[in-house]
Formats: sequence, structure tokens, C-alpha cells
Amino acid sequence: MAMSEQPLPPAAEDALARGRVIEAIKIVREVEGIGLKEAKERVDGRRHAGPGAGVGFAGPGERRNPLVLVVLLLLVLALAWYVMRT
Repeated sequence: MAMSEQPLPPAAEDALARGRVIEAIKIVREVEGIGLKEAKERVDGRRHAGPGAGVGFAGPGERRNPLVLVVLLLLVLALAWYVMRT
């Protein structure tokens, strides 16, 4: 089994599940004693392994609630209206 196919340390898997990629890379470096580049490649490979990877990581936008974006847009428009009015 290639190193990139081996499971990450449990603490790194947990960090990825919480969306903390940099923390996962640091953990892999410490536990496996490898360099930054290798650790990043291992974590990135695990992140992008697909839905069967079991990491629980959602990329940008996958967990966004559309209602939050609408409310944010309304707040920005209200602020712009207030600034233009004064």
C-alpha cells in the first residue's frame, strides 16, 4: 500500500472532519515525521479521495445554507441604502 493510500492518524482525520486542514497537516507531520510537502499531499489526497473516503469534509459551498446568503445580501443592500441616504 502506497503511503498516500494509508489512513491518516486518527487526530488528523478528526481535524479534517471539522474542516481544519492546516491542523490536519501539522498532525500528519508530527506523527509521521515527514516534511510539509509530503504531509500536505497526504492530507490533500485524503480530502479529494471522494465520497467513499469517510472524512466528512465538505468543500467550499457544500454546507452553505441559501437563506444565510439571502440574509447577508439583504444586510449589504440595507447598509448601502443607509449610506446613500445620509
